[in-house]
Amino acid sequence: MRHGRLTTALVAMGVGALVSVPLAVTPAAATTEALPFDFNGDGQPELAVGVPGEDIGSRNAAGAVHVFPGTASGPSVVGDQFWSQSRPGVRGAAERSDRFGSVLASGDFDADGFADLAIGVPGESIGGRSEAGAVQVLYGTAAGLRAAGDQLWHQGTAGVPGANESGDRFGWSLAVGDFEGDGYADLAIGVPREGIGDIAWAGRVVVLRGSATGLTATGASSWSQATPGIDDEPEPFEGNFGLALAAGDVTADGRDDLAIGAHSECVSPAVGSGAVHLVPGSADGLTATGSQFVTGLDVGISTVCDEGGAGSVLAMGDVDADGHADLALGNRFGGGVALLPGASTGLVPADATLWDLDVRALAAGDVTADGIADLVVGATGSGGGAVVQVLAGSPAGLVATDVELSRPAGPGLPDAAASGFGDSLAVLARAGSRATWLAVGAPTDSPAGRLEAGTVTALPSTAVGPDPAAAVVLHQGTAGVKGAPERFDALGRVAGYGGP
Repeated sequence: MRHGRLTTALVAMGVGALVSVPLAVTPAAATTEALPFDFNGDGQPELAVGVPGEDIGSRNAAGAVHVFPGTASGPSVVGDQFWSQSRPGVRGAAERSDRFGSVLASGDFDADGFADLAIGVPGESIGGRSEAGAVQVLYGTAAGLRAAGDQLWHQGTAGVPGANESGDRFGWSLAVGDFEGDGYADLAIGVPREGIGDIAWAGRVVVLRGSATGLTATGASSWSQATPGIDDEPEPFEGNFGLALAAGDVTADGRDDLAIGAHSECVSPAVGSGAVHLVPGSADGLTATGSQFVTGLDVGISTVCDEGGAGSVLAMGDVDADGHADLALGNRFGGGVALLPGASTGLVPADATLWDLDVRALAAGDVTADGIADLVVGATGSGGGAVVQVLAGSPAGLVATDVELSRPAGPGLPDAAASGFGDSLAVLARAGSRATWLAVGAPTDSPAGRLEAGTVTALPSTAVGPDPAAAVVLHQGTAGVKGAPERFDALGRVAGYGGP
């Protein structure tokens, strides 16, 4: 195992344009599978932002999602869509502590050329079972997301493996990948507190397949440490299998593989390390044949047993441009970030590189506009504040940069250090361009003096990384944005991980 060294010089973020309101772009005809988050098929991704603490009427923390239209100049407040389970036509009902919008993921589940949006609702109560959890799916059209034809998935839905039980939190994590290589995106759903037999909080992952009619339970699969061919075994309160998920084509066979974090895994009664399972894709979907089990200790990450370990945050991307997706895994409770290279045989732990970073979130994508994926890290900076750092991809693998970004200053925005900037990350690709947008959620930010109301920042990519001078900062106090900033709204969930 090799150790990387991170340069910590600060690149200060300017205020930049806090709101972008460019002209609308006419959607193009849908002819190919859409890029994630491009809900209207115009080649520009929308910015979807969860507000899981949003009160809907008198229902505290029912949750909501903003969708800001994408344009060549970035996200626009013009046409801001505000989704919740109280919106006409949306299945379910807004209820106290549902936390709709805790988790977001996007893919083209019906391959119609318009991306679709999966929304985690891990606090959803089903049939009196509190926090059983659910996932809402909204489908894209030439006019953007629609309520018509939406789906509400949970373990009481016909064909979905498992059963609704209190505290399971189905939908805590999400990942999208084409695990069969059939052109339809599939959805992996984490249920990290699922009991397996009489073993509490062992964890499960459910995978729904894409089809011409959207996601379907036909052929749905279920994965846990009790699944034949998956290493290790369920243990009480230890595995949290499915706490984090990431998808990508590690073996370069044209089918995505699924990384599943089991962050509470202990390798001895005293030593915690966490672990990650890699489940390969195949013509028939995910398969246990050739699956891998990598512990944090295998890559140099360890903690005490009750503090969790590696696998609490995951990201996949081809950071060395060899055609194989590589896996970044980290521990939100300390121990650094490890990068495991991909190969035709799977992950190569022996060649892992360990980076000494205090990680809170990870995302992979090209934020340096050179055609190679980079690794973006939500971290704690040298001064103790919330920052985002970039490790640049290259043919030799990840390279340290001097990029350390903090949330821009602006009217009504408090000290950035306590903002939670980087608690959630997503890289939004644009059609026909190497240019991307980096979305940075700050759900504990306190705009307008509202404690933890939350903000989100979008930054365009440049050759030296995300451009702070062109930052777009949005929150519910921004002109044109629906809603009002309120205590503990937690606006800023932009990716597929649902909790602290």
